[in-house]
Amino acid sequence: AGEGASTADPDADGIVNLAEYFHGLNPRVRDTAAPLAVHEINHTNMAVRYRVNSGATDVSGVPEWTPNLGASTWTNSGVVISDLSGEWAGWRSATVPVTNGMSAGFMRVRITE
Repeated sequence: AGEGASTADPDADGIVNLAEYFHGLNPRVRDTAAPLAVHEINHTNMAVRYRVNSGATDVSGVPEWTPNLGASTWTNSGVVISDLSGEWAGWRSATVPVTNGMSAGFMRVRITE
């Protein structure tokens, strides 16, 4: 309830508590680093990198994509997820192949409890 609710944003940074927990951010401190980063957009793939809190085992994040922003078109079909290392340790990459005739594409990470 209140500031501790999953949908609350007590630091007013535009990232709700559930997302901050999943991404390993502090819900009481306005974050300057984004938990998501566009990784690749070209004629072959579109991909996004996202931070993961390895201790957040009671929530899940599912990368999804859609060719348009219609509510019923989001899917995780064809998404390839890989853990990153080196300077990107603690992040994952989600990649989707671009299909012929695809004029637009959008990606998100759907976080659930």
